[in-house]
Amino acid sequence: MSKVHADSDKIHGFVSTCKTIFDGINNNAESLSKAGDELGNYWKDPAYQTFYNHFRDNIKNIQLYLIAIEEIRFQLEEKARLIDEYCAISLEQVDL
Repeated sequence: MSKVHADSDKIHGFVSTCKTIFDGINNNAESLSKAGDELGNYWKDPAYQTFYNHFRDNIKNIQLYLIAIEEIRFQLEEKARLIDEYCAISLEQVDL
């Protein structure tokens, strides 16, 4: 019989931490994006457009990072689910 070399509880805990961090970064990125957009109402020289283009690129990078975090989170959730399922099946086969 194969052995499981991972602790699904630790993986679930890590996934929860990822979700918390994801939510925080996502909320802050949305707030930052809105603030950057509003800044254009008060900054009326050509330097704003240069700033804004760079700023938007950075916001897009944050969004790509968030997508990557979500993909990792989903993969780890599946891994933990499979470990839990495997361990439950293994325990059913044990005669007590």
